[in-house]
Amino acid sequence: MLELREIAQREENRQARSLKEVSLDSRECLGGTASRAHPGSWLNTSVGLGLRGPIDPAAIDQLATWYIEKGIEPRVELCPFADASLTGALAERGFVPRIFENVFFMEISSRSPIMPAHQADRSIVIRKIDAADEAEVRQYAITVGKGFHSSGAAPSEETIAATVRVLHHPRTVAFGAWRGAELIGGGAMELIDDQCALFGMSTDISHRRRGVQGAVIAARLNYAAANGATLATIGAMPGIATERNVRRLGFQLAYTKVHLVKPGRGNDGRVLASVTD
Repeated sequence: MLELREIAQREENRQARSLKEVSLDSRECLGGTASRAHPGSWLNTSVGLGLRGPIDPAAIDQLATWYIEKGIEPRVELCPFADASLTGALAERGFVPRIFENVFFMEISSRSPIMPAHQADRSIVIRKIDAADEAEVRQYAITVGKGFHSSGAAPSEETIAATVRVLHHPRTVAFGAWRGAELIGGGAMELIDDQCALFGMSTDISHRRRGVQGAVIAARLNYAAANGATLATIGAMPGIATERNVRRLGFQLAYTKVHLVKPGRGNDGRVLASVTD
């Protein structure tokens, strides 16, 4: 049985590696990866820091400057298994909590198929996204992007482009939910060694409460198990539907990490842009 520390190290290192591979602008930092994109992008974050022992506090100053020079709010996803020197350095430099994220895990097997807690509407079909079909990939990026906004607003072209890069990544597999010819939701995962990491799930506002999310989660898990995965992970904000759905399937809490930010102003005096996409 895996220790929680091992799960955390595997998941944080996976995220750091993937972030470096899909970002257009990234740098190694304290054993992890920091990336930046346009103001407001989900790519403006740093992951996997401090998991290899004591850190050099000066690296935090350099990281903050790297973000601030682009008008972006410095952000660090702090894993509870990171060295205590990282926590202290961030506090001394004015980093404060912005959000909490629970990371769950579950052991999976092709011998034990996953069934969603609630069956999806019979009119809904779940299937894998064809990464070679550019129109379908773009349609997925737009639909999933809309699902992350409470207003259902379309994502920016920069966000669409980032999602397209993720779907073209060789370790990414995505599934979509269709109702007739309309794509109404979807979710992706990364397959790496014997692990599948679920991420990026959303459903169109007008099609929620029809079992779409549970069906897409189950489809990804069963695909991953059939392709050799034995460990599944997923991150979710506390209390949201994703957390409830994965708990019903048997996921357990591995650890909670804190997204720390350093609010302030950029070199031009403007308030730093926080993550909105």
